[in-house]
Amino acid sequence: LTKKSEISARAAMESSFESENNMEIQLKRAQSMTEIVKLLESSEGFNKIVDAALKGACITLDICGGCLIRENADGKTLDMLCEYAGRGYSSLMDKCRHVAKEKIPFFTGKPYMISSDSIIPPAFEKIMEANNVSAAIFQPVEVNDRVLMYLCFYEYDRERKWSVADIEFLND
Repeated sequence: LTKKSEISARAAMESSFESENNMEIQLKRAQSMTEIVKLLESSEGFNKIVDAALKGACITLDICGGCLIRENADGKTLDMLCEYAGRGYSSLMDKCRHVAKEKIPFFTGKPYMISSDSIIPPAFEKIMEANNVSAAIFQPVEVNDRVLMYLCFYEYDRERKWSVADIEFLND
């Protein structure tokens, strides 16, 4: 009976710890989302708002980097507008100027989520290997009912399996 009570108490304690941990994560995400909404209501310029939102989202989810890529007026090239490069990683901004749209496989109007354990289509594998990316989320951004930008989040040197909660947070 003593052993059974001990096992039961340990299980209850582990469950309580897990619940507390989940509540802390949800609180952190809610606080980050509140800060991002405040940014959207501020009078700061577009790039400052996006830079701060990228940084907040990446720090909240412990993601290596994120960026916003825009289709240029010519409809054939893309530019990176904003970027957050965390944990001492170098910027991709210089590599992402006037890139031919056909070289970017995710700029199709669809969202993409690639975890480290995903089977990666060859076009994605090529660009991910070239930039040392191990996992990524590519989220289309519509402007006047047309996809003109992509919000991208990526991991470099570690495995990442995106959770439903991660995807929902980044989508929001």
